[in-house]
Amino acid sequence: MTSIISCPICHLDRISSDKAKCPQCDADLTCFKVLESLPDEQVRVKIASRRQVSFLAAMVLFLGLVSALSLFQLYRINGLGFFGFGLQSYPSSTKVTAKTEVKGLAGNQLAPAGDSNGRLEISGPSRDEVEALSVPKKASIQTPPLKKGGQGVFEQKTGGNERLQEVPSERHRENGSCSQDTAFWTYTANENDTLWGIAKKHYGSGHYYPVLLEHNSHVGIYNVGDGVRLRILKYSGLAKKINKSITEREGNKLYFHYSVAEGDTLGSLACKFYKTRDMLKRITDLNSDMKLQPGERVRILLE
Repeated sequence: MTSIISCPICHLDRISSDKAKCPQCDADLTCFKVLESLPDEQVRVKIASRRQVSFLAAMVLFLGLVSALSLFQLYRINGLGFFGFGLQSYPSSTKVTAKTEVKGLAGNQLAPAGDSNGRLEISGPSRDEVEALSVPKKASIQTPPLKKGGQGVFEQKTGGNERLQEVPSERHRENGSCSQDTAFWTYTANENDTLWGIAKKHYGSGHYYPVLLEHNSHVGIYNVGDGVRLRILKYSGLAKKINKSITEREGNKLYFHYSVAEGDTLGSLACKFYKTRDMLKRITDLNSDMKLQPGERVRILLE
């Protein structure tokens, strides 16, 4: 039985299937017949297996946990600031409490070293006992302002079981020995030493050389030589505070308040600080009412 088709061009109905062309528009119907004879292909949908879905979910969960743990560790490190590194550990030995007694002579006050009106006398534990102690508390240091023509006083207060501020290290004893005054080391200078270099070595900065002049009235800026013996503070932490109290800066000029020692004269002061007696006028201009009495503070311009 012959089937009936329609022309896809002019839409003429009831055309016999054995016709090769459309009777109305002469369109070739052969190619259209071939297309209509082909079956419709079904669209294939690829569905992942249940095993693949489970594996993918497990991977996502694992990566999420790893990321969360990494962020947590990073937060801990940044929050604590690497807490635990660089901590100092101390041996858990039996603590020994040693009382330090500071006695002030000459009016119940401590006079600076080099002052003939008073001396510092500290009675306390020996060096071996001090090394066995735990880390000491810092002592309170009070330094009243200097007065022109008067005697400067340094007062060190210790209360209860507080110990001295610092335990002297081995570097303070290089090329020197412990003197009878327990607050100082005795240092023997060599021919290449300068006050600046000695202050930098023992006090941490060459700018503290006026502290050496304060405690060693027998030396000058230009006469440190081989064999000269100097007193060096055991507790270098005091040097900064003492230097601040005995010096003052005006613009780019530095002034030192020198404590007159027994036997000092204008000539000896000029040689001590300027290497020549021709600088007498510089000293007298800064100290018009100077009497050169032991303990008197004289203003010296440091070059």
